[in-house]
Amino acid sequence: MSKINFAFAILFSLLLSEKIISQPSINSEWTAETFFVSNASVNIYKEPTTEAEVIGNFSYLERVLVIIDTRMTNKFGWKKVVHPQVGFVEEKFLISQLKKTELIKSQYYDDVQRWQTTFKYCTKDYSYIKEQSSFESKTSGLIQKEEKVLCITDETYKNKIWLKCLYPIAGYIIAEDFVEDNSNFVVRIGGAYGVENLPYEKNLTKFTSPIGGFVEVTKSNWRINFRIGYNHSGTNLNTYHLKTDLFYFLTRYEFLRLFNNHLNPYALIGGAYWMSNFQNTKYPSLTSYFPLEKDSGPAYMLGGGLIYNLYGFFIDIQYFFFGSRQAVFGKEPLPGEFSNQYKLYPGSNQFNVMIGYSFTF
Repeated sequence: MSKINFAFAILFSLLLSEKIISQPSINSEWTAETFFVSNASVNIYKEPTTEAEVIGNFSYLERVLVIIDTRMTNKFGWKKVVHPQVGFVEEKFLISQLKKTELIKSQYYDDVQRWQTTFKYCTKDYSYIKEQSSFESKTSGLIQKEEKVLCITDETYKNKIWLKCLYPIAGYIIAEDFVEDNSNFVVRIGGAYGVENLPYEKNLTKFTSPIGGFVEVTKSNWRINFRIGYNHSGTNLNTYHLKTDLFYFLTRYEFLRLFNNHLNPYALIGGAYWMSNFQNTKYPSLTSYFPLEKDSGPAYMLGGGLIYNLYGFFIDIQYFFFGSRQAVFGKEPLPGEFSNQYKLYPGSNQFNVMIGYSFTF
């Protein structure tokens, strides 16, 4: 398989992955589901075993909220309930909404159990969880930016300042610090400077450091980012200068989000179009004999990097390899004719430092 085919195979597999636009990993590790009690009376245990202390009971068709957390080693056959009471219930006594509907036609139980749950996402760097709905109350824990919490409301709860939180920590959160949808639109604009440019063609040496710029779009809860940009570089072959302009579109996939989403390593893959010109500059007066030769074509990009975000500003340390076919400079010589034709690979390995600002909408 060629490098180009291999590159696009990687991109295709990434696009098929559900994790490309997933929530940060801490949010995707747990969720909540609603079940109904199938027996007249079901015990609630303090631990997931019938030998544990019974701390309460659920009645027939009572609606309960269950947490499914992959970080917890739940005992087979048991569910962790967080509302209307907290404890463990045997899974065999719980049924889904569909099964419950098959059992009865009356909506009486739904009418008298009017609590609703919602997922909320923190918009601050961190927010407190209080034991009671008061700023003076004892702090139960902290929620970090973009972290998910499970909240519950009903018709009797009218407090607009505080929300009741069930998971991952039970307590009360400040309502204005959380939103239901944390997928803000993000636009990053930046400039790039190449600290190193290593040509793929062995005979070429760096002439000028690469420079460029880009615009990137994403959403705050996505791990994938889409970037369009421009890159200019120059290399030497003795007295010949090769200058290459690269217009590219690439995707960055942030496979880790460290230190509360401030430091994110990533991999990149993309396509590009290059335009190069090549000329002997030793004899400026002989341009008719040493004309400016041009060539262009498609290319691919592979690489990775590390981006650091702070207060909207970012620094991106990036490596990429830009590969393409051989460029042909000069016309094809006739048999026995002298020619200045050169065949060179315009691609290179670049190490770039990028600085810019992120605009969130």
